[in-house]
Amino acid sequence: MDINKYLEAKHQRDHAAEDSFVPSPEEESANPFTKYIFTWISPLLTRGWERSKNGDVFHDKDLLRLPEDEDIHRAYAIFRAAWEAELAYTKTRQDAAATEAEALSIKPRLYLVLLKCFKKDLLISAAGRFISDGAMIAASFYIREVIKWIGLLVTNPNDVREYDGFIWSVAVALNQELISVANNISLFHVQKAFCNMRSVLVLSVYDKSLQLEASHGITGLVQQIHGADTYKFIEMCLFMQQLWSAPLMIIAALISLYFFIGWAGVIAFGVILIGVPFQGVIAKKMMAARMACIELADQRVNAINEILHGIRIIKFMGWEERFLDRVDEIRSREMRQIHRLLWIRSILVGVVTFLPIVLALFVFAVAYKGFDFEITPTSVFPAISMLNILRMPMAQFPIGVGKLVDAFVSLDRLREFFLRPDRVVRLTKTDNIETSDAVVLKNVTVQYTTDVAVNVGGVDTVQQRTSDLMKNINLTIQRGKLTLVVGATGGGKSTLMNTMIGEMLVTEDSSVTVNGQVAYITQEAWIMNATLRDNILCGKEFVHETYLATINDCQLVSDLRELAASDMTEIGERGVNVSGGQKQRIAFARAVYSGREIVLMDDPLSAVDSHVCVALFEDCIMGALAGRTRVLVTHQVQFLPYADRIVVVDNCEVAFDGTYEELQNSTVDVARMINEQSPVTNRNIQNDNEQFDATPGSDAAVAASPMSGEDSNVKKQPKKEKRSRATELPAPNQEELKSLMTTERQSQGVNLAVYGWYFKIQHPFVVLMIIMSFSVWRGVNIIADLMVSWWSSHTKVIGHTPTDDQYLQWYGIFIALTGITIALRQVPFVQAKLNAAKASNSRMVRSLLHAPTAFFDTTPTGRVISRFSKDMEQMDLSIPEAMNSFYNLIFQILGAYGLMIYAATYLVAVIVVLLLLLMAVYRYYSTTNRAQKSLEATNRSPMTSVLNETLGGLPTIRAYDMVDNFTAKHALKLKLSVRAVYSWRVSQRWFSVRMDVISSTVVLATTLIICGVLVSSSDRAATAPVVSLAITYSVAIATAFGFLTTISSEIESGMTSVERVKEYCDDLPQEKVVTYGTGPDETPAPPPNWPSAGCVEFSNASLRYRDGLPLVLKSLSVRIDAGFKVGIVGRTGSGKSTIMLALFRMVELAEGTIQFDGVDISSLNMKDLRNKITIIPQDPMLFQGTVRSNLDPFFQATDEDVWRVIGTVGITERVKRDGEGLNCVVAEKGANFSVGQRQ
Repeated sequence: MDINKYLEAKHQRDHAAEDSFVPSPEEESANPFTKYIFTWISPLLTRGWERSKNGDVFHDKDLLRLPEDEDIHRAYAIFRAAWEAELAYTKTRQDAAATEAEALSIKPRLYLVLLKCFKKDLLISAAGRFISDGAMIAASFYIREVIKWIGLLVTNPNDVREYDGFIWSVAVALNQELISVANNISLFHVQKAFCNMRSVLVLSVYDKSLQLEASHGITGLVQQIHGADTYKFIEMCLFMQQLWSAPLMIIAALISLYFFIGWAGVIAFGVILIGVPFQGVIAKKMMAARMACIELADQRVNAINEILHGIRIIKFMGWEERFLDRVDEIRSREMRQIHRLLWIRSILVGVVTFLPIVLALFVFAVAYKGFDFEITPTSVFPAISMLNILRMPMAQFPIGVGKLVDAFVSLDRLREFFLRPDRVVRLTKTDNIETSDAVVLKNVTVQYTTDVAVNVGGVDTVQQRTSDLMKNINLTIQRGKLTLVVGATGGGKSTLMNTMIGEMLVTEDSSVTVNGQVAYITQEAWIMNATLRDNILCGKEFVHETYLATINDCQLVSDLRELAASDMTEIGERGVNVSGGQKQRIAFARAVYSGREIVLMDDPLSAVDSHVCVALFEDCIMGALAGRTRVLVTHQVQFLPYADRIVVVDNCEVAFDGTYEELQNSTVDVARMINEQSPVTNRNIQNDNEQFDATPGSDAAVAASPMSGEDSNVKKQPKKEKRSRATELPAPNQEELKSLMTTERQSQGVNLAVYGWYFKIQHPFVVLMIIMSFSVWRGVNIIADLMVSWWSSHTKVIGHTPTDDQYLQWYGIFIALTGITIALRQVPFVQAKLNAAKASNSRMVRSLLHAPTAFFDTTPTGRVISRFSKDMEQMDLSIPEAMNSFYNLIFQILGAYGLMIYAATYLVAVIVVLLLLLMAVYRYYSTTNRAQKSLEATNRSPMTSVLNETLGGLPTIRAYDMVDNFTAKHALKLKLSVRAVYSWRVSQRWFSVRMDVISSTVVLATTLIICGVLVSSSDRAATAPVVSLAITYSVAIATAFGFLTTISSEIESGMTSVERVKEYCDDLPQEKVVTYGTGPDETPAPPPNWPSAGCVEFSNASLRYRDGLPLVLKSLSVRIDAGFKVGIVGRTGSGKSTIMLALFRMVELAEGTIQFDGVDISSLNMKDLRNKITIIPQDPMLFQGTVRSNLDPFFQATDEDVWRVIGTVGITERVKRDGEGLNCVVAEKGANFSVGQRQ
């Protein structure tokens, strides 16, 4: 496979957002007529259908192109201008406030900014909705004309024209089509507006994250806001218009009732008003419960994020159950709030469902009893039709309120995030490389900030308070020289480096000047989820000679030979599939290749082996970087003689700044500073010196005791070892390169098994109870409607004709039963959704914790976080809300069809034909729609991965001036996601229009056939009430079908989340499980006192990280007797860490065995093995909590034992500094401890 072809394919994959089968946006090529019947979507659906039929993959190139008015950059520019104007206006209002408390209560109106930016589409949508609602009101008047015709046909057949009924039937059907077209225009434009809102908010969140302090400590919050909160605007768009449309529809319907049933209809308005305060109270309770859910979800996602970053230490220490308990504890508190929220929503849904039904009873009872109004078919059936119409807006209104509550909670969180103070950069950067001073710090006082909750005049707010960290720093870094910064761990060396790149807050009177471009290498090398080459180039053009020289100088040639795809190898997120030393060498290569004049290195040599350390110092720092300004933080004191200048940092002060000779003559004891940290440090330094050159009188020997008083007037030069240099880049494995190029995203949509799994975790019996309760509810409701229809014609009921009072009593009884069944049906419904929420999260976390490390090496963090944030939020709340409406609608439609068929048997054939047509259209549409929705869900993860990558490497990204590069990278991922959303939602409109045509045909067929039946019937009086009710129902279900399309899309959208959750619950690879037993074919438990001695034996042990990869350990055989101290040495990447992974069974052996005291470790339960041995891992990792919880997570040790351990590793002073003792707070990822202290 030619490497140029691979690079071309990779470029196309990275820029898939711009790739399409058509040269221009399809929407812009459509004329006004075809635009709104959505025929321009047909080629997309045809592509999806053909791909499915041929077994091909539906991929990003198949998606529709974005039109100009959905260009994310255009929309973002509009939003930023409006937001800046709103911030300025808010500042003016705050300045004019009478008190500080009043000023604090004035906040910028983010919702208003969004409405202003996208008002054009919102206004078009509102106009379409207004027309649609008007046509819905008109439908009842058309029904009245049909009922009048039926009444005359029954009472005075000679005085009516038989064809009038057919004319009115056509009018009813045409009116339904007007409703459809206007409603789809409305939805098309409101979706356009809200998707644009989501895009600008996603871009704003990312841009804001680039302005955060590196130690922000809010990774979980940012991930939730970026993923879940911004997505609320896509969920909200389908219900936005209900918030103003539903109240207007209710008012219009009640006024229309006056024409059908007199003043009783107007008085009914009072019944509606009674429910308004109740709904207001419910909305407030919903908002409070929703806010509580979101706060707990943030904590849960933050815990998952820590698990992902510390999964190796969790497995090494056997802490899986501890972290499972931690997440479960947060989840249990979250579930209590979800339980509360589901019941609040259920009460609201129950009330608004029952209100139109009880309203009908009230209207007919008041009309009959209060106004002596005669209950006739011409008054009853139009009134029932109007009340049925009321059901839709009243059913949708609580969903709209729920979505509005979610949106406002998210808007508040977004606004507060946007208002977080940006990091204050008091750094002067110039391009002046002629000056002799590269970096100048004058009178610099470094500070750190803490958030403090305060109450000002009754208003709770968070203020930032600053404290001094380093004071009066005066330091000049000379151009072209090598400056070494040394000192004790935690003394302030990294703080000094971060000050030079503007990452630390300094006082206003401080002066930090950097003359030239900076390359920065951190203590923990930052690695992108990209190829090794891309990690080195970082956006720069590839120049073969320069690149090859960089690879040689940074000791990467042998690593490229070992990697299957050479420098085309995809390095996983955080560099999980390369060793710590390899990551640092890649970081060195990035700095060398960048060509930047100033190179700041924050102790990067600590992660590499001693001989590689020497090679890097000679070939890279003193070789490739020679002539550049170099600042190296290090504990390798043997390199001090080779420095042009030495800076000693102790207790957050510059204790010394001068030459090596001056240091020798000073009273500063560098060796003491470093050695006092730990009893073993001196020994380590001596070992390092021996590797360098520690013969008597050598440079290293002098460096090992810098205070020896030995004089030297000449700066030492390292003795360069002659190392061979590669003349060509190692060629990648052709098969590996081919597999990388042909890897494609698979997107086939949600299958029925996912639905089955979802219902299974709800518990089949509970689901059966839901179906039964909804069936009983609908049956009782139909009987109530039949009762009032029989009353209108005084039809016989069970052999006799009741009086008007008896009709009213029976009608009241069935209305009451309807209310009871509405209440009862919510009980199993809520329980089912709680069962699903409980089961899915716990199973996902357990499955994740017991997945092998290979899974974490190959899976981006963003993809995992999406499962626990956006996907779980869908399962917890969005899907239950949509399912409630779905059950409601489906049973309404089924009940109506049953009654219609009962009224006119001929309708069976028509309905069957139309249902078959509907199924064919749905199958054609759903094939593409499922693939699009799955692709949309897949395309969200890369956005999240870029965000995680950015949050983990903010100092490096900003130091290398890569902010614009990453902004563009994130925008490309967003654009791909937006294209998927755009294609998916306009496909919905295509399907909705065609569904509405079918439902209008049902209305037309129903009315025409019923008219024909009545004209030819000999017993018109007996059949008139039922057929009149059937006509009324036909119009109602046409409206219900339109809403069912919307809800079905919501559910299918949510089911992609269920599918992704199911994958993590059931389909993740798992570590080998060993179950002990006493049978002949069972594995015996280890002896109670195992391990008793500590003898370790490898027998022909071979290991590969994943199937298909080459062996890393090859037939290793070695015995280590009990009590022996063994050093394992070798080049970085040679397999030293792999041996440790094998001992802990982080990766299972491909062949051979490892035995501890004669017991094959593969026969042991993971918990037994890992709890009996321990390790100090290469990468230091602390978990959010306290020092105590990090050292003794199960609280098994005494305080004295813990303090003794702390003293042994030399961090007693740091732990006591905050005054909390063992409860000293550990921030996210241990950000408030230096890397050395973490280690």
